[in-house]
Amino acid sequence: MRVAMRLPQRLKPLAFVLFAVLLSPKLLAHGLEPIFISLITMENHQYRVELRLPDEYREENSPYFSLPEHCQSERFNHLITAVQCEESLVGQELAINFDYFKPQISTLINYYDLDGDNELFEVTYVDSWTVPDAIEASESYLLYLTVGFEHILGGFDHILFIVCLLMIVKSRRQLIKTITGFTLAHSITLVLVSLEVIQPAIEPIELIVALSVLLLAYEIASGKDSLTHRHPVTVSFFCGLLHGVGFSSVLAEINSVDLVSLSAILFFNIGIELGQLLIVALWAIASFCASKLSFDKQELHKLRLISIYLTGGLSLFWVFDRFALWLEARAIPLFT
Repeated sequence: MRVAMRLPQRLKPLAFVLFAVLLSPKLLAHGLEPIFISLITMENHQYRVELRLPDEYREENSPYFSLPEHCQSERFNHLITAVQCEESLVGQELAINFDYFKPQISTLINYYDLDGDNELFEVTYVDSWTVPDAIEASESYLLYLTVGFEHILGGFDHILFIVCLLMIVKSRRQLIKTITGFTLAHSITLVLVSLEVIQPAIEPIELIVALSVLLLAYEIASGKDSLTHRHPVTVSFFCGLLHGVGFSSVLAEINSVDLVSLSAILFFNIGIELGQLLIVALWAIASFCASKLSFDKQELHKLRLISIYLTGGLSLFWVFDRFALWLEARAIPLFT
């Protein structure tokens, strides 16, 4: 029985180093963020086009529409363009252009009609898009689910946090409580921030999220009876509140005119939960398979140390990077 209990632990360093090695070269916390193109209808056939680009994306390759001849555009910067047309764009096909190359990441159009209702459209694999004459919200909800799913799988800081929790938690019952606490917490702040009940500055929150990964990596490396070892549910709940704020920033990018429905929040959150369950399920499957294999304990210990230090180094990079962004944005003045 004692051997059977130790065997599932053997894959943990191997799986963890796989996560760390694959993710660390990118040095990005959200490598799968989509491109958002918002087309907002205004009075008198006026429109506003707004872009939301992923971090590290080349601005000179920003997407833009080929407009009809009866439209005139004024570009304020690479993110915002004002459009004045002689007639409505409804029913007209607009070509989607990139000057240099078509990126292999999700591209979404968020269209707002004159009443403020909006619908998401997936245009990643097409070269043009037709402006709809009616909004179909049900189609958008499925895309919100997809965006949530892609966000959690592309959010390497969130993935590493969950994996660190899985390395610390010992029992199945404790694991269920820990993941449930994390889920409830980030769902609470996701709703509150998306509905603008609270409006925290995102830069310091993202900094603390990186610190949470660094904290868990340190606790694993120390091997001591740390805070998270003693109270994993409490730590996961508190950190989940912070991660939820980070999740809400994606909804803020999608909804350019600050309009967001409870249904959109719900489907986005479901997508996040599905991605989270996939991570836990893959970990459980890998651990089960490991119980059928044998590994050299000394080599496992080395791999464990390498994986933990890689994770700690990556999270430390995020800490410095986000601290610099915080100072640049001046979300909260550090000095008076």
